[in-house]
Amino acid sequence: MCLDGGTLLWAKFGIHGIGDGGVCVKVEEVTVDWVGDQIEVTGRMTSPSWSGPRTSWFRVPESFAGTPALSAADPWIAALLLPAMRAREPLEVAAPASDDLLAALPQLQTIYADWMPSTAPVEVKAEGRRTGPTREDGAALFFSCGVDSWYSLLKAQDRSAIGRRSPLTHLVHVHGVDIDVGDWKADVADEVSVNTRRVATAFDLTPVPVATNLRRFYSRLGLSWHWA
Repeated sequence: MCLDGGTLLWAKFGIHGIGDGGVCVKVEEVTVDWVGDQIEVTGRMTSPSWSGPRTSWFRVPESFAGTPALSAADPWIAALLLPAMRAREPLEVAAPASDDLLAALPQLQTIYADWMPSTAPVEVKAEGRRTGPTREDGAALFFSCGVDSWYSLLKAQDRSAIGRRSPLTHLVHVHGVDIDVGDWKADVADEVSVNTRRVATAFDLTPVPVATNLRRFYSRLGLSWHWA
C-alpha cells in the first residue's frame, strides 16, 4: 500500500503477485496554480517501472477556478489507468475520487483489457470520496471535430426529436492528445479550437478548451497517443 493515512476507497480486481512492498503507480503533490488566464493542475507521478518521476498537467479556463474537480483524483485515474494496467501495478492517487468513476472501473478495465490483451485489471485507490454531481451540473462531450465525436453529438441532439431534452451542456476540446502542445501543428490545433467553438455556438453549448501534455507522457511510456 502506497498511501499513508486518510480514508482509502478502492476497486479491487483479484490480481495476484502485485502491490506488495509499495510497488504501485502513484500520483502525489497535486497542485493547482494560475498560468496566465488559465488554471493549471499539475501532478507528480512515480512508478518503479519508470526511469524516474514524471509530471503531467491539465489547463482549463479561469471560469473553473475553485471547482472541486480540479483537486480530485478523477483526471489522474483516467490518465493513468491504462499505464498502470500495462505495468500491472496498482494505481493510487492522494486525492478524493467520485463514486461514479470508482463504480465504472470494472467495466472500463474490462474494455481496456479486451483492446490491449497485454494489460490486466489492477487495484485502484483514492484518498476519500468526492461529492457526487447535482442537478445543476452539466454534461460534457469530448469533441475533436472527428467522425466519432460528431456521431455522439448528433445522437444526443436526436433526443429533442422525440421530445426529450439533450443531456449535453458543454463541448470539451482537448489540445495535447490528437495534436501535441507546442509549435507542432499549432495552426491546425487553433483551427480545431475555432471550429469547436463554432459548433458549440450552433448547438447552444458551452465550449471548454483544455490543454495537456498527456500525449508526451504516453509517448515516453511507449504508448500510442491514441490511448490518451
